[in-house]
Amino acid sequence: MFNRSTLLTLGVLCVLAGLSVPLVLEFADAKPTLEFTELYPFEEHGQWGYLDANGRVVVEPQFDHADYFHGLGLVEVHGNAGYVDDTGQLVIPATYRLDPDVENDIAARPFWDGLAAVRVNGAWGFINHQGDWAIPPKFKGDDGFNTVGDFSGGLAWFRDSARSEDTKESYDVYGFMDSMGNVIIEPQFIAVNDFGEGLAGAVQHGMWGFIDVHGKMTIRPQFDGVGVFGNGLAPAKKDQDWGYIDRRGDWVLTPEYLEAGNFLAGLAPVRTADGWGYIDTLGTWVIRPRYDEAWPFEQGVARVVVDGKMLYVNRSGEQVWPAQRLRVPQD
Repeated sequence: MFNRSTLLTLGVLCVLAGLSVPLVLEFADAKPTLEFTELYPFEEHGQWGYLDANGRVVVEPQFDHADYFHGLGLVEVHGNAGYVDDTGQLVIPATYRLDPDVENDIAARPFWDGLAAVRVNGAWGFINHQGDWAIPPKFKGDDGFNTVGDFSGGLAWFRDSARSEDTKESYDVYGFMDSMGNVIIEPQFIAVNDFGEGLAGAVQHGMWGFIDVHGKMTIRPQFDGVGVFGNGLAPAKKDQDWGYIDRRGDWVLTPEYLEAGNFLAGLAPVRTADGWGYIDTLGTWVIRPRYDEAWPFEQGVARVVVDGKMLYVNRSGEQVWPAQRLRVPQD
């Protein structure tokens, strides 16, 4: 969970900037799933609630923070993490404790593929929508970004350790498990990200490529960073710029963006010198660069930031929340 900023904020500042988990090399926005959010978190006067896709308040602001709502919404209440339904009622009590001495501590994460990662006594496991353990807490680590991933396509990555035969020093390696906690791909990669459309980014020999669900490298390692496949394309970085590749690893949109997010519902957020905007799978601007930050579209709505203010826009770039319009640069 989050203490002073939401995972949504951390996701854009870290993931899209290429600094996010798990790991040692860069990759783009990490959420491939088509399990769209039903409600959208918003902040008002220091409290958080949820909106619908039309910008109407569904859950009044009452939480210290709120995050993705997939079946249930992740919220912070008095320094603990729990989950609410679409009436704002806590259906999984806020018992996942945050460490007040750790800035932006994470003790729970949103639901993806019906499971949510939570931390108990320094170990991570996964709960279902009833709050029962689907995978008992057995993955040790206080770092909520680096210990386990979120489920996508029935698989989630996890961290283990290996020992160098030469130096005898230990180092982190990553593999994948299924929704029952069974190891599907043995930990062997020094960096990975989530599965999308049957492929996941993984590092081999210091470069990013893609593996299939059996752990076989299907797109050879050749990139400086990668994102997650969506709509048949994945962000990939070559030198300092981002573009998009297809499932053969061929460039479809040549690297020309400063940063790039995953395609979701036919659009992807990308950053140029003019800011963040949205392109379609042909590389055509649907919303030209104008935002300070931008998230992927879900159900026709995307969260963006302008002059430090959070708002939601539709696929035409029109503001749907808040009702009192902020000044957004136009084309």
